[in-house]
Amino acid sequence: MATSSTSALANSVRCADYYRLPSFLKRFSRFRNCESIRIPAQWVREYGTELPLHCTLSMANGNRWVVTMIKFANGCYFMSGWEIFVKDNYISHGDGLTFTHIGAGEFHVMRYDAKNGCPHRDDYDVWDPSWEGPAKVEPDLDTSDDYESFENDSSDDSGAEDNPAPEDLEVGVIPQFSVMLKKPKHELSLSFPSGFCKKHLCMISSECVGAYFTVEDRTWQMVLRNKHGKIRTKRGWKRFMIGNRVRAGMRCTFQLIDVDEVQFYVTFQV
Repeated sequence: MATSSTSALANSVRCADYYRLPSFLKRFSRFRNCESIRIPAQWVREYGTELPLHCTLSMANGNRWVVTMIKFANGCYFMSGWEIFVKDNYISHGDGLTFTHIGAGEFHVMRYDAKNGCPHRDDYDVWDPSWEGPAKVEPDLDTSDDYESFENDSSDDSGAEDNPAPEDLEVGVIPQFSVMLKKPKHELSLSFPSGFCKKHLCMISSECVGAYFTVEDRTWQMVLRNKHGKIRTKRGWKRFMIGNRVRAGMRCTFQLIDVDEVQFYVTFQV
């Protein structure tokens, strides 16, 4: 929940020092960032090794939101409280966000409009919880990321569920696919559904990239390879299966929570 501040955040730091404070830039995506957003790994290594569990996000109007910062093996995320911050500030798809760390886990956030690159004038006004938000037109984007079931799929897409109807996807849904594991098909490698890869993963032929599979608070490093247009795990899958006691008959759901770092949050159903 937002709280009022008597003065703008920048005034609490001398102007000359303020511009030397560590900052980073993120582009907001309504497909990946409605519930969490990843802090750049390089920024964390250089400036954020001692970030607290609870951080504060402050807008130019002085209002503040408390968010929980969760550390994974490959990075840190603003999670609990982030969704409220996004909704209260009506952050839209494509908006640029700059985060300036003034110390002790407190960040000064500036937002820049996706269409004109300018700061929002509304962010400088006193926050009114009854306000219904600015009149904005969201981009007309194809938001399909569902897949039809394996039983009805004649292709070799690893049992992925696939349903390409764009009207069925709600705004804010994270791209995902599900796989029903079968022997011996999935014992050595996992093949990604082609429709999902074309839409969400950009890999050239024969390219190998690093990826991360996160289960609860543990993360496994993987290597993915694109061979003749088909993306599959090349390294790390067997270790991931053993570490999570994955077996045939289990349904695995992979949520793409960070497309830049290729990180999936994985859940299981028996």
